[in-house]
Amino acid sequence: MRLQNKLALLIFTFSIISLPIISGIYYYLNQNNHLITQLLLWAGLALFGVITFFSWLLTRRLAKHSEQLKYIIKHTEDGNYNALATIENKDELGRLAQALNKINDNLQTTSLSRDALAKKVEDHKQTVKILKDSENHFRHLYENAPQAYQSLDNEGKIIAINNPWLNIFGYSQSDVLGNKFSDFLIEKDKELFNTKFSQLKSTGQCHDIEFEMVRKDGSKVHISFEGRVSHKTSEKTFQNHCLLSDISEKRKLETQLRQAKKMESIGTLAGGIAHDFNNILGSIIGFTELALNKTDKNEKTYKYLDQVYIAGLRAKDLVSQLLSFSRQSEYEMKPIEITPLLQETMKFIRSTVPANIFIESNYNAPQSKINADAANLHQLILNLCSNASSSMTESGGRLNVSLSTIEVSKAKAQSLSISQGPYVLFIVTDNGPGITSENIERIFDPFFTTKDIGKGTGLGLSVVHGIVQNHKGAIEVDTKIDKGTTIKVYFPELTTTSQNNNNTSSLIEPHINTNKTILLVDDEPALVELGVTQLEIMGYTVISTTDPREALEKFQQNPSLFDGIITDQAMPHITGIDLAKKILAIKPDIAVFLCTGFSQTVTPKKAQKVGIRELLMKPLSMSDLSTVLQKNIPRDNS
Repeated sequence: MRLQNKLALLIFTFSIISLPIISGIYYYLNQNNHLITQLLLWAGLALFGVITFFSWLLTRRLAKHSEQLKYIIKHTEDGNYNALATIENKDELGRLAQALNKINDNLQTTSLSRDALAKKVEDHKQTVKILKDSENHFRHLYENAPQAYQSLDNEGKIIAINNPWLNIFGYSQSDVLGNKFSDFLIEKDKELFNTKFSQLKSTGQCHDIEFEMVRKDGSKVHISFEGRVSHKTSEKTFQNHCLLSDISEKRKLETQLRQAKKMESIGTLAGGIAHDFNNILGSIIGFTELALNKTDKNEKTYKYLDQVYIAGLRAKDLVSQLLSFSRQSEYEMKPIEITPLLQETMKFIRSTVPANIFIESNYNAPQSKINADAANLHQLILNLCSNASSSMTESGGRLNVSLSTIEVSKAKAQSLSISQGPYVLFIVTDNGPGITSENIERIFDPFFTTKDIGKGTGLGLSVVHGIVQNHKGAIEVDTKIDKGTTIKVYFPELTTTSQNNNNTSSLIEPHINTNKTILLVDDEPALVELGVTQLEIMGYTVISTTDPREALEKFQQNPSLFDGIITDQAMPHITGIDLAKKILAIKPDIAVFLCTGFSQTVTPKKAQKVGIRELLMKPLSMSDLSTVLQKNIPRDNS
């Protein structure tokens, strides 16, 4: 109930209660009929009315002020501190209103302070969250950086590492933290680290220091070490962050580069001697061939000369293989009778294998042929036998090499990923220590080797595997620890009949009265003499010289006289290919043949582009030369 109503009800109740009393007094006075009494009565009634009216006014005013105070108190309870009382009286209500206004002012000030404090608390929480997110971000970057990081204390102990560090070296956090970094280095690098670490503490940084660390599995890894002092709390306490880079692959590449340089040196040496050596062989083979043509086949001298001729051809093949092996000549796939090639290669292997290794050979494929490159086959045999013998170098043993033919069944072909059919099977067996199960899956990987540093490149078996794949063959490895290793190589056998190309001399019947003239140019007098004799036996007229300038002059004087030109490539003043260009510019249809024992600048394609009919590799047999000339300059006998 409103306060105003309560006060009105109180006045009304007072009036109701007072009315009987007043009525009783009025009745009593009327009975006495005294004037004075009546005047007093009416004065009392008037006073009562006045009191009642002013009580009503007071009640109304009090109710109004109380409603205002109640309104202010309600807004204050709701948190609205802007409502103020307008009572200006100096009485209790006024003072109460002033107190309420002051309370509201204080509460408003407190509310603003509280809001500011709450905002500061919220801002602080946001700042803490940002810092935490930033810390997590940079911690994630540190833990999963592409490089290995570690932190060391002033004693060289590891106090922090990241995940790449653990992944590279195979340790766990518990294996590493608290241990000295030098404990994970090989023995010879520990002293180096201690020296460099002292420098780091004094200078605050170090760069490009290389160490060799030991992984948990015992393997070794080359690392590059960089360090920098990042935090110092006193002169004796500091932390430094270190960057570790795995440079094992770099070291491998350096080793490969050194090996490539060695191979390049071998190739340069081989190329340097090939020309002169082939000229020597040309004289040996050519003059022996001439001697054979003038010797009766039934004489012993003929047999002796024939062996010299065969040896010369073998030497020629050996030079060709050396050039191919050193990448100085192009590979050529052609039908090859594999048994003679294996026999020749084994002669070389026997001279290089230690005396405590016994070599046993067994050839059961006398006339089998495969489509192959001779230099590649030579390299394959050499690598397999070299690997087998090196495994028995210390204790000695037995090296068995065999060659046979085999029919590969459908099931076997599927397991080897080759075609079904006839194959030539080459087997190399040793009784060395065998290959461990950990290494058997990696033996054909490039640059994988179990040999000590400096004793192997890891190229041998990977090259063998590549050669086998290029020849559409297959390779099998069977090994047992302490029992030895057997490697089987399958080559598809050629089943088509082809002409047998034996290394024996072919006599050339003389041709007489031919009308073809050849210009022969070579700076070696012996080869000029040999060439003139051979060509005259074949029936050609020959004009020769050892000076290419003289040859060009003779040709310019009478171009129509010559039907063909045979010129050496490496000559002073004018090279063979330049001489060919000058001659072809004068007479484009003339047959020009370029001979070389070795050339890095002239290839068959380049020679053909110039207009040269054939690029002939020295030394040439008389039969080969006759075939080439007959093909390009037919002899017209008269």
